Amino acid sequence: MYETGYYATGYHQTGYYSRSGQNAALLSRTWYSLIWEVREMVADNEFGCYRYPDEMILNTLNRGLYELQRIRPDAYYDLFGSNFFNVPEVSEANWEDVFPLDLRFYDPLLYYTAGMLEIVEDDYIVDGRAAGKIERFRNQLLRV
Repeated sequence: MYETGYYATGYHQTGYYSRSGQNAALLSRTWYSLIWEVREMVADNEFGCYRYPDEMILNTLNRGLYELQRIRPDAYYDLFGSNFFNVPEVSEANWEDVFPLDLRFYDPLLYYTAGMLEIVEDDYIVDGRAAGKIERFRNQLLRV
């Protein structure tokens, strides 16, 4: 999946492999890199047998973007949006686009999406981790 020493170099947050398996390392973060990091966080990164379908992750991420808009509307001041709230809609058609927000909102969206996905699990043990990730999302947004 990753090149030898990929994690050891510290560059695991700046690159990813595309679905075709080719190295698609990017210097800037994209929506797809956020989705892939969510998959890594919830241990759903086995190619071909994903526990969470792409549509579920995208829907959760889009809800996180609206939650971000509710808590921190200043995150979207620089965007020229196509909808009323200027909140970008992420889909498979545009997930290769560069992350348009300030990078300080990247990690909170990562925690929100991973936390909301884990809430769906039926293990009572996972709920504590999921709630912790969602709380971390809120704390990071209010601290920024």
